[in-house]
Amino acid sequence: MEMSEVSKALLPFWVGDMAGVIVLTPLFSAVLIYLFPKTQLDLSEFNHEGLGSVNNLISKMGLNIFLIIVTMLLAYLSDTQESSFAIFFLAVTHMWIATTESPLFNVIS
Repeated sequence: MEMSEVSKALLPFWVGDMAGVIVLTPLFSAVLIYLFPKTQLDLSEFNHEGLGSVNNLISKMGLNIFLIIVTMLLAYLSDTQESSFAIFFLAVTHMWIATTESPLFNVIS
């Protein structure tokens, strides 16, 4: 990637990395609880939270999948490389799932 193209790609990379951190945090917390059950740090709040509504999760994931399909179709029909970066902004809808659902549903989604 040339230096002139790097500045154009910073925002999508930042959004993707931030979404990755938010989404993977409950998974890594569960691994830490499993590996170190008797630590000085209390991570038990991550495994005692209620699961939440399965119907809400399905509707949110359905919306996210629909938006992904629409974005992929628009990228295919417009036939431009730049349109493929729109998929990074769909990480925002997944961050909505990550902040409104339980850690288990977050990992599943």
